[in-house]
Amino acid sequence: MRHHRKEPHRMTNEDNTSEISTPTPALQALFQAAVELAAAAGTHQVGPEHLFLVWHNNPGVFPAEPLRAMGFDPVAILEHLTTAVSDMTP
Repeated sequence: MRHHRKEPHRMTNEDNTSEISTPTPALQALFQAAVELAAAAGTHQVGPEHLFLVWHNNPGVFPAEPLRAMGFDPVAILEHLTTAVSDMTP
């Protein structure tokens, strides 16, 4: 008996987007913290680096262990992103 791997669902334009839920309160709070971090850095845009910094600083929401398991060093990433964010300050 052969087993066929099921293809993951890929969203198309025909998919019903009305079924997508709104962000959770926790995600909204993280995004707001990223907005505040970007503003404190003197930028007018929120980038992935701001979200990562907020997630990293909230280990209950974004644990570092999955990143380590993939070979990433969260501390090194945080250091690089902190430098990048501070370099954006006018």
